[in-house]
Amino acid sequence: MGGEAVANVRTVETRADVQSPTGSFETVLYSARDGRVRMMQTTGFHAGLSPAGDWILPSAEEGRRPLPAEIREVVIGHELHMIFIDPESRYSDPVSLEPSTFRDRPVLPVRVRGQEGRSVLLYYDGRDTLPAGMRLETAVGEVEVEVSDWRVLDGLRLFWSAEFRDRSGSFEYEYQEVRLNEVLDDEFFPEGGSTQEP
Repeated sequence: MGGEAVANVRTVETRADVQSPTGSFETVLYSARDGRVRMMQTTGFHAGLSPAGDWILPSAEEGRRPLPAEIREVVIGHELHMIFIDPESRYSDPVSLEPSTFRDRPVLPVRVRGQEGRSVLLYYDGRDTLPAGMRLETAVGEVEVEVSDWRVLDGLRLFWSAEFRDRSGSFEYEYQEVRLNEVLDDEFFPEGGSTQEP
């Protein structure tokens, strides 16, 4: 994806238009290499991971609540750019597996372990070793993700399209914006990690 440029990435911000089985919405994700994450969707979903505590905001009226483990998996699973820039910042115990296929193309799979102990397969294209996608087991079933539409940004080849497939159908993400190392701390969490309202 970019050698030295990969090592220099500390934060990623993405904004994506999403087509889902129930309609369209926007997803904004702030992702830091140190594990901080903030995910917001125009559906009303708003959650974050931080040293100060993981939280979800069901509604402005209800305020923030502790984040259930199964939702934490969902948030991390949306950090696609950071996952493929630095897989070991999100997963552990990488093991290279025998070459196989993913969506009818040759891939080099790597098995890693998620924070909940579940197995995750990361797929790298057998022709150029760029990420092809991933497959993960979650509390609610298997999710498969394919990434595509490669472009160069700040010396890195990054994808601008992703398709998530789960038992409810297909979710197509078209990234309108990808920014590297431009996200400020107060955009992740106000007051340096506070769990108060932004």
